[in-house]
Amino acid sequence: MGATFLGTPDAALWSTLFLIVWRYAGFYMLLMLVGLQSVPADVYEAARIDGAGRWQTFRHITIPLLRPTLALCTVLCVTGSLLAFEQFYILTKGGPDNSTISVVQLIYTVAFQGQNDLGVAAALSVLVLGVLVLVNVLQIRAFHRPEEN
Repeated sequence: MGATFLGTPDAALWSTLFLIVWRYAGFYMLLMLVGLQSVPADVYEAARIDGAGRWQTFRHITIPLLRPTLALCTVLCVTGSLLAFEQFYILTKGGPDNSTISVVQLIYTVAFQGQNDLGVAAALSVLVLGVLVLVNVLQIRAFHRPEEN
């Protein structure tokens, strides 16, 4: 008996998540590469002259100068995760026992399939928008530097 990737709830969820990570990993790596290339080499040279080790350079120079890039990647990743639809819909249509149904797929189902209730779907969409705005504001505040006022 062969293993089925979409046959059980856990396997379907993990298979879909693996697909999404595989699809977007290159995009986020490219964003991080651009962020790393934007860090001036002079800063690393000054740190080396001052006697900073690799870990100190990474912790006190690279990470702080990558904050805008990390913030962008985090906001895009979380927003994309909450709004995921096509991967789940194409692979499983909600999966075995509704194990892979996403918020957007729930809104789609309420609006156009089972219930045909556009009002409830619109209310759910506004609720998702509010949650996304709140989560994104919290993420941006988490990456905000204290000296920036």
